[in-house]
Amino acid sequence: MKILFDWISTFIVFLLFAGMVPINDCRILDFFSKNSSSSNTSESYTPPAIPETLDQERPFVRARINELVQALKSKNIDKILELCDNQEGYRENFENNVQNLPKMAESLKTADLTMIGPGYGRNVSRCGEVSVNMGSHSYALPVIKRNGKWFFQDL
Repeated sequence: MKILFDWISTFIVFLLFAGMVPINDCRILDFFSKNSSSSNTSESYTPPAIPETLDQERPFVRARINELVQALKSKNIDKILELCDNQEGYRENFENNVQNLPKMAESLKTADLTMIGPGYGRNVSRCGEVSVNMGSHSYALPVIKRNGKWFFQDL
């Protein structure tokens, strides 16, 4: 009985340890998460050895802003969510405010990437900030680069 108990407790400790230790920047338990970045793509992304400059990233972020503007204008909620990093709760908010989506699209036409992080983080991601000018005010919209693509946060 003691041998069985020792074996089971060793196995449980191994599973807990394996679930916490990242291997290739992904934990074993991440494979079972529906929001895991590994479940969103079939290809792995390796960031460049020297991170891109702000000017190099601008056209890529501008293209994503344009995609978002078009999705907002056409009220394509599925496409809007596809461009968001964290999709939880957004669908309901967008569906309840469909009439305001074109106004949001209009405000994003002035958006420009104004800041990016110095490099890639532990999760092979990179943060940035898009500034949106609305009259005399400027608002910051956080963006994140995951698997080589930019996504919007906190829309």
